[in-house]
Amino acid sequence: MSSAHLQSNVLPNATTPFDLAGQDLRRRPDVQMTPTEAFAQVIEQAVLDALKKALNVSDVSGRRLVTAKQAALYLCLSEREIYNMVSNREIRGVRHGRRLMLDIRDLERWIDVNKA
Repeated sequence: MSSAHLQSNVLPNATTPFDLAGQDLRRRPDVQMTPTEAFAQVIEQAVLDALKKALNVSDVSGRRLVTAKQAALYLCLSEREIYNMVSNREIRGVRHGRRLMLDIRDLERWIDVNKA
């Protein structure tokens, strides 16, 4: 299945009902959906989640600071390795109280330095 085929099935098209604000009416709780539409929506979300997981796409990209868990996903490492890298000063962390956050730019810099 091609990415164009996936996008055409996932992205709203001319047959998708929209309100004047451009919102998909199928996702609004006040609009009744047929069982077929509800089932299609559940399958669509499951496919999107599976694709994100298979392609290692996370919701990290929109923010500058990420948690250690998100950094581990981003670098394909364990969370423990992220904490070890911070304690060994391979990556600099940002602390807010006990919470450790990492700058996405530092993660990208680490990738560039460690490319083979």
